[in-house]
Amino acid sequence: MIKLDLPADVFWTPADQIPETALEWAGNQRHFESLRDAVRFAMEELTVADRANIWITTENGNLTIEQIEQLYRNLREDW
Repeated sequence: MIKLDLPADVFWTPADQIPETALEWAGNQRHFESLRDAVRFAMEELTVADRANIWITTENGNLTIEQIEQLYRNLREDW
């Protein structure tokens, strides 16, 4: 069970900004007070290109784009 009220951080790098070398971080980060808000931001505010390389971290682990998309679909049913 995913805890939606835990703080979460969204990390993303738009597709056109992915660096040639993996050692160089050229991405973006934003903190949210809840995973629910982080998922909404990721799916409603970021473009498809922005989501090319995205993940969300919580104290319980990381979520991939596939997990974020599924969680968003589930949350939309509750809204």
